[in-house]
Amino acid sequence: MQTVVASPDASRYVFRNESLPPFSPYEVKVGVYNNKGEGSFSPVTVVYSAEEEPTKAPITVLARSLSATDIEISWAPPRENQHKGRIQGYEVRCWRHDEKEENARKIRTVGNQTSAKVTNLQGNELYHLAVKAYNTAGTGPSSAMVNVTTKKPPPSQPPGNIIWNSSDSKIILNWDQVKALDNESEVRGYKVSVCQHGQWDHDHAQPPLGPAGSPDGALAVPKFLHWALLKMFVI
Repeated sequence: MQTVVASPDASRYVFRNESLPPFSPYEVKVGVYNNKGEGSFSPVTVVYSAEEEPTKAPITVLARSLSATDIEISWAPPRENQHKGRIQGYEVRCWRHDEKEENARKIRTVGNQTSAKVTNLQGNELYHLAVKAYNTAGTGPSSAMVNVTTKKPPPSQPPGNIIWNSSDSKIILNWDQVKALDNESEVRGYKVSVCQHGQWDHDHAQPPLGPAGSPDGALAVPKFLHWALLKMFVI
């Protein structure tokens, strides 16, 4: 097919044909002419007709809580023989139970990725999640909603009243045990990290000596450094 644009100032042409399938490729080239005849044509460019948004929702949506702040969600793409519209990626929506869906957080994946992690959530809260496929025309229908409760956050209080005594070969630590609040996860033990004075970082710190704990909250730590810093963590 060939058409003529009569205006010498024209820089745009719209071809309309409602029978075109969405996202169909066409080869286009543009030339110039005057009363002396036709000039040169541009190189051939492939253009696409507009596409329509995906018509089916993702399936097999699963979600699980990874921690007090993170949820992992996965899904499967719509079956190829049951949907129209090219899929460029997926949009995950996540909102807390006491929030409105229109205020949901949105996370987009690109390409064939069929999982995502939602971070910076609140602990011990019920969240709703759903997934949509998208392309340049927009988003498709939503998947079935899934519900996940994030895990309880770790204990917020550190061990208190830490007392230590040393001998030639070890350091004896005593502390008051931590009682988790109702909205916090249960205390499973304690970690003690040891490093040389002035060198507290990941390169110099010794591996945690734990989990450990006793009804009396005491632990014997090998005394392998002349000067040491001790840090305790609740786990």
